[in-house]
Amino acid sequence: FLVGAGVIVLGLNELGSSLSPWPVPAEKAIDQGLITSGIFSKIRHPIYSGLICCLAGLSITTASVYRLLFTIALYYCLDIKSDFEEKKLMETFSDYEKYKKAVPDKFFPDSMLPWSDI
Repeated sequence: FLVGAGVIVLGLNELGSSLSPWPVPAEKAIDQGLITSGIFSKIRHPIYSGLICCLAGLSITTASVYRLLFTIALYYCLDIKSDFEEKKLMETFSDYEKYKKAVPDKFFPDSMLPWSDI
């Protein structure tokens, strides 16, 4: 849970005034340019990663199957939303495709996943 909260804070800090609740880049984000530093140099959607970690942690801590199912559903929804966001980011920032290749991990670095060595 705490790791997820920390990742959210890092993502929010990096985005600053570029943060938007909408799945399209905010005007300030367009003016400031694509953010690729800090936590965004490791994963492309750290705030979503943090939310998923927080809910997974809460599910485990409370031993709640329902919360775990909700976490899985949230992951699915955020995956769809982030795909849409990335299309808009590619339309807005010409260097987004290059960034996407440089940072291939959407939510979690492959090195953190237990099956990454398989």
